[in-house]
Amino acid sequence: MTCYPNPFTDQIHVKMNCQSGADSEAVIQVFDLAGKLVLEQISNNNLNGEGEMTLNLGDRPSGAYVIQVEIGSKRHAMVIQKQ
Repeated sequence: MTCYPNPFTDQIHVKMNCQSGADSEAVIQVFDLAGKLVLEQISNNNLNGEGEMTLNLGDRPSGAYVIQVEIGSKRHAMVIQKQ
């Protein structure tokens, strides 16, 4: 998983790589540092290979967030920074 730009202002792009070999739906969740879910987005199509989604976090305050991507049985997380 790659997120760019990081830090970001309003939108962040999430590039995902599905290595499972089977079509999988991606679930993206963004949490604040208190652990509160602030955004959840599900891919509208199955991923087989690479996929990319754009998240709009323009209404969220500046600071650090944790983004988690789940594809099939695999889960990836990283910290992102909103300016």
